Amino acid sequence: MKTTYLHMLFLGCCAAWSAASATTVQLDFSVERFAPSNGNPAPSDPVQGRFWWESDSLTGPITRLLGVDLRIGEHRYGLSELATSVMSSGIPGDPGSTFIGGKYGTEYGVTTETNDFTMAWDNDTRRPFIFYYAVDNRSGIWGSDSALRPNYTRFEFTLSDVPPPVPEPAAWALLLAGVPLLAMAGRRARRRAAVFPLNGEEMPMKICKD
Repeated sequence: MKTTYLHMLFLGCCAAWSAASATTVQLDFSVERFAPSNGNPAPSDPVQGRFWWESDSLTGPITRLLGVDLRIGEHRYGLSELATSVMSSGIPGDPGSTFIGGKYGTEYGVTTETNDFTMAWDNDTRRPFIFYYAVDNRSGIWGSDSALRPNYTRFEFTLSDVPPPVPEPAAWALLLAGVPLLAMAGRRARRRAAVFPLNGEEMPMKICKD
């Protein structure tokens, strides 16, 4: 039992260390000067937000969302409302485009009269090309499309690395303390195996005299 606990402790420290060494990416964006939709002005203008996620590199795919700071209208989004995906361009060697959006209408689209949004950027150039949103009980979808309205809306977008956290001294001590404990547990296990065979019967011990 003690050996199992020590193994779990050691593996947990290793897993925590591995997670700390992954690349954390931060995305900051701001969109302003939205066009009216169905004759209604944009409920939020500008829209500013921030996302954090884990990845193998700054331009790599999102492996796990870590945080979100986004409020549109009266609604503040949480991680449980978001989805991410990569859309392939079909061109060999092209990393495609990344989408982040609300789960209500999938990350690729927006459903009117709901709290929903979608945004996307090119993984090769790291340039954004769409941001659309809707709000609850309001008719319309407001957005920025760099291809359709390049001179109307303003879309600022920054991807940056977040330095990984330095392990606390207590984490180092826990990790280092686990190594000798595992060694001691292994020696004890080998001693028990030498005295007790698999059938559970104690083996006779010989006393040697000089």
